[in-house]
Formats: sequence, structure tokens, C-alpha cells
Amino acid sequence: MSGWGSGPNGQPYGSPEGGQAAPQQGQHAWPQWQQPWQPPAPPRPRGSRIALLVALGVMAVAVVATVAGILVPAASSIGYRTMQMSGTSMEPTYRPSDKVSIKKADGSALRDGDIALFDGNDWGVQAPLLKRVIARGGEHVVLSRTGTVTVDGKVLKEPYLYPGSQNSFSPPLDLVVPEGRLFMMGDHRSDSNDSRFHTDAAHGTIAESAVTGKAVDSASASAPDLRWAAAGAAVTVAGLVAAIVIGVRSKRRAALPPPPSY
Repeated sequence: MSGWGSGPNGQPYGSPEGGQAAPQQGQHAWPQWQQPWQPPAPPRPRGSRIALLVALGVMAVAVVATVAGILVPAASSIGYRTMQMSGTSMEPTYRPSDKVSIKKADGSALRDGDIALFDGNDWGVQAPLLKRVIARGGEHVVLSRTGTVTVDGKVLKEPYLYPGSQNSFSPPLDLVVPEGRLFMMGDHRSDSNDSRFHTDAAHGTIAESAVTGKAVDSASASAPDLRWAAAGAAVTVAGLVAAIVIGVRSKRRAALPPPPSY
């Protein structure tokens, strides 16, 4: 018998030719130490999994930031629109070609001093007009020839007027604004065709229902924040690249041959 040794039934563990004899029916399988060697699968580095999860998390946050930078301001800007000033009647507040942000508003919600966009039909004008509210329904307005404006006995302080408008000529006027109507004037008093010159129709006032909007600071009309959107897009791309790199490296490590056995 060669140096193969014998099993419990007197049968050799291996054949003299150098190979391993397959166990016959009814015999025991090869001992554990004679099982064909199989290289163990290399464990996947835990650090790679963590890095991949971090990269995917960064991508998710970036996508949310991008969407928020676009959709949230867009949603908050509903009810706003922009118009371009075409005349000089509201100088210096709004000059020709200035962009004016208009928020949808009801005439009954306006206050003295607000700038309103309204339909000019009451004055025979087939176009929208932009003027300042001087007095509302029930208020007593008095205009002097020198341009002084008094509402309910108090002289208006008007720092928004065009230089020199404080002493510009105005037709004298003394009236109580009818309920549901508004008395309107431009900030450039010497170059504004407003309630002072339309006294034949409800004393120059306009109906509250003619108001379509209120001028607001352009900062109030939100626009998509391109900085957030750009930053979110950049981080999304960076996270995607990182995830791809980590995945490729993980596959390469898994494909490496096992270390030699001695």
C-alpha cells in the first residue's frame, strides 16, 4: 500500500495514480482535511458600503435642494405678475421702462398711499393705469390750487412726490369720496392725468372693483433661486460620480485573486 493510508473499511483514501478516489456507495465521504480547497470569497470592505451610502445620501439631499430652489419660490409667486411702466406719471417712484411687480389685490383691501393697477374705463381709457391711492370711500379730500392735499383735515406728507410737485398747480377740489370708490393721483403731479381731471365721472374717483392689483416691492415676488438650484445640481453630479467610483472600486476589489495558500 502506498503512503495513502487506509480508511475505516480498509479502503485507501486516494488512488495510487495520485488522484483522489471518489467514495463508493455506502462509504463515508472524504475527511474534511481532504476536501478540495475552495478559495474563500473576499469580504466586501465595510468602509466602501458606508461611503456608498454617504454618497447616495448627499445626492438625495442635493436633489431636494434643487427642487426646493425652483418649486418653492415658484409656488410662492402665484398671484404676482410684472408690468413695464410706460409713462412718467409715477416718477420718481417708477420711471419709464421700469419693471413693476404687481400682486393680485382687491380694491377694498387697499389703504391710503398704496399704488394700484386698475382698469381705466371709468376715465374713458381703454388701458390699465397705475396710480397712488389718496383717499378711500367716506374720506374727505381737499386739494388747493398750489397742490396741497388734505384728507380728513390732515395735510398729507408725500415724500414720494416728484421734485417740485408739492407746489404744482391743481384744480381746487373739495369732496367726500363715495363709498366703494377711490381717489387716485400720480406722484409726478404736473404730468399725471388722474382723479383731479375727471370730475365729470363720480368726481374723478374709480370703482374699487376696477382694481386688478397692487404694486409691491420686487423682492416680495419670489423667483426661482438659481443659486440653490445650481448648487444642488452640482452636488448631485458630485454625489453621482462618487457613487460610481465607489461601486467600481468595490467590484475591482471583489475580483482580486485570493492570496496564495502555503
